[in-house]
Amino acid sequence: EWYETLLEVVNDVSAQIHRKTLKGGANFLICGPEVANILEMTHGFRASIDGPASAANYTGEAGVLKSGTINKKWDIYVDPYFPRNVILVGRKGSSFLESGYVFAPYVPLQVTPTIYGTEDFTPRKGVMTRFGRKMVKPDFYGLVVVQDLLG
Repeated sequence: EWYETLLEVVNDVSAQIHRKTLKGGANFLICGPEVANILEMTHGFRASIDGPASAANYTGEAGVLKSGTINKKWDIYVDPYFPRNVILVGRKGSSFLESGYVFAPYVPLQVTPTIYGTEDFTPRKGVMTRFGRKMVKPDFYGLVVVQDLLG
């Protein structure tokens, strides 16, 4: 099928990551909902199920979600804000020494005292965070661009 060709390209990028890092191939994919729909049609896809889902205990989900795995090789994460025709192929190592990207929050959350607006006397609070982020090993990542995506 045509979508199996997409997996061949992802597998090629994974092999390039393995060759460059000498640690192993990719183990996760991040994509938008449209590309995730294509990946979910592949033969080796298995949906991610996090326990019993019933109407009584379902609270809804938002943001980036783990959709499932393909061939027990790649975890699929779906981000609704991700570019619609791109797949980020990456490797997450088993220790911090095998990190490609570092996100380091050093002030998780700082809140100001309540301030009253002079125009309408509405109470306001300021919320701030500080963090550092740095790409340390770009060889741990690759991009696949999906052509001729309908819509």
